[in-house]
Amino acid sequence: MGNRYIASMKRYFISAIFLFSFGLASHAQNDFAFWKKDREYAENAFLISTSGPVPGVGLGFSHQLSKKATLTAFYGEASEVKIEAGDDFEVGDDNGNNEVKYTGVLAENSSWSGVILNYRPFEKAQGVRLQVGAGVGRLGGHLKDPNMVKYFVSGSGTFMYMGAGYGLRPVKGLQLGLDIGWLRAPEFDVKIAGSATPNAETNQANLRRELNNFTYIPNAQITLAWGF
Repeated sequence: MGNRYIASMKRYFISAIFLFSFGLASHAQNDFAFWKKDREYAENAFLISTSGPVPGVGLGFSHQLSKKATLTAFYGEASEVKIEAGDDFEVGDDNGNNEVKYTGVLAENSSWSGVILNYRPFEKAQGVRLQVGAGVGRLGGHLKDPNMVKYFVSGSGTFMYMGAGYGLRPVKGLQLGLDIGWLRAPEFDVKIAGSATPNAETNQANLRRELNNFTYIPNAQITLAWGF
């Protein structure tokens, strides 16, 4: 299970870097190129973003507390991640034995909202940002074992975020940014749908343990904004 998420994270990071580079090339000759130094200062900005490895989209509003600090309020929703029979989604006991293969859907009916504080430590490099944030969210889904027993996965509560980014200077017009960091996720619970069998109860405990091993979740985000 862990290898699958690491591979997914790597694919997303590669895609993020490609899209970011494409954005630079696309706007290199544009008067709204975000890196130009003569851009007018903007106190506010509207944002739209996409993130991963749990795929999601979000909206936000930023306000400059000062020329070095930005407070952003955001709301986002996840896209469902389907787990099919050919996927390597297996969970076993503490020693990795007695693995059971699951199918189903994760990130179902999932959303989050919160605030992030961006701080720019370098006056001559305003695109470099350090970040801390917090919010509330929920992440759901359901899984089935080979015996077609269904398990409902749910996680909700507060989360914390730490990261760093580049771009999104506080200027009027187009802004573009790339961020990477770590989320401290809320605890996940797993419930059995219908009557519980001995095997189902074991599977439930193994799923709960495995999902809660991912206390810190990597996150990458590309943001397009308009400052005003």
